[in-house]
Amino acid sequence: MTFYVVAGRSTRTNDSLVEALRALGLDADRVEPLALKERALPGDVALGRLDVLPTLDGVEPG
Repeated sequence: MTFYVVAGRSTRTNDSLVEALRALGLDADRVEPLALKERALPGDVALGRLDVLPTLDGVEPG
């Protein structure tokens, strides 16, 4: 089983989530949304993340 953090870009939070999951002994990786379809297998877990816009007035599309 792989735990995927699904996010459009690498951020400190997304990278920290992956590191924390790996520290727990889980197979974890960050993947972009369009690439998930090619990588995920039955039994894998996907956590979708939307980030705040740099302007702080909304969230990224998704």
